[in-house]
Amino acid sequence: MGRYIMILVLGAIITYSITNISLNQKTSQGTQNSVDYYSYNIAHNIANSIIDVILIRLANNVNYRITSPTTEQINGGYVTYTVQSDSLDGEDLIKIVASSKYNGVTKSITVHAKKPPSLEIDPNLMCITANSDVRITANFFVDARDHTTDGVLIPQQGSFALWSTKDIVTIGNIEAGGTFDSVDYTPQDPPNPAVIAKNQVWPGGFPTTIEELISNYPAWGQSLKDFAKTGINGSQYVTDPNYLIFPLRGVTYVDPPPEYIWSNKELSGNGFLIVHNESGDAALKNATGSFKGLIAADEIINLHSSVIGAIASLSAFPKVNNYVFGNSDGTVIYSKEAIRDALSKVMLLHFGFGKKRIDTKHWFE
Repeated sequence: MGRYIMILVLGAIITYSITNISLNQKTSQGTQNSVDYYSYNIAHNIANSIIDVILIRLANNVNYRITSPTTEQINGGYVTYTVQSDSLDGEDLIKIVASSKYNGVTKSITVHAKKPPSLEIDPNLMCITANSDVRITANFFVDARDHTTDGVLIPQQGSFALWSTKDIVTIGNIEAGGTFDSVDYTPQDPPNPAVIAKNQVWPGGFPTTIEELISNYPAWGQSLKDFAKTGINGSQYVTDPNYLIFPLRGVTYVDPPPEYIWSNKELSGNGFLIVHNESGDAALKNATGSFKGLIAADEIINLHSSVIGAIASLSAFPKVNNYVFGNSDGTVIYSKEAIRDALSKVMLLHFGFGKKRIDTKHWFE
């Protein structure tokens, strides 16, 4: 009897031990499953978070790309990502690949996003573009062959040296060259007639606003004046140019009173310099110094500056008799790269942080 009781007790102990071990194993496995599930969700959230951040970065900078894998720490985990131009189903897209790690769990997400809209040079915009009779005199130099922002020549990609809807007169020691029909013409005195285009017609009529100088400028009401007021990328908006801070950056918009002449200023900086008012008679006169990018003004008088990029004069009837665009050692070197750099600083205000991000085409997890 005693032996029987001992066998029952021993069996009960063994059964309890096995049951307890099994329960512990199930509890441990359940705990591990919970940890894994939590870790997966955190890793998933980290990957999603960097995707959203990258979409905002792209909305703020159309040229944003990360071709080499880059790692950031977010919410206690790590995420490695790339941002590259790609093509899918015949459409040019931006491919974002993000791989996150948290507590030993990895989560990868691949997103194809549409390219945010970008601003482009109007094909009608030349090295020097004017809407009036133009006179250029005395030691003025124009090289409308295309160049980098550092002045390195890019063959067969340039423009006319001088382009106007009216007459063009060159007097004195003016050297001018450019590109016509994919042929480069070295600057010379007098200029080769092939690079001078007068009495021309701008398709649809010559621009009356600064925005019309940009071929695909958005039509939803945003203006360059609006953008300059934001201060983004160092942009400035002033009604009195004496309040400008140099060197210039981003979009600089000078909006003076009627018949205002901004005189004898030494320019410096880069971007998009605009001298324009509602009367269409704001003038930039006797400017010196140097500038890279695009200068657009109602009137440009006696330019002495060194400019890499392009210049446009909008007024059809300048207030100055015998309107002289440039004289005395002014230099203009055409550069599509400098113009594109200027336009790239003009972000579209309905995109970016706190606003709409760019659209996604495909999202693979």
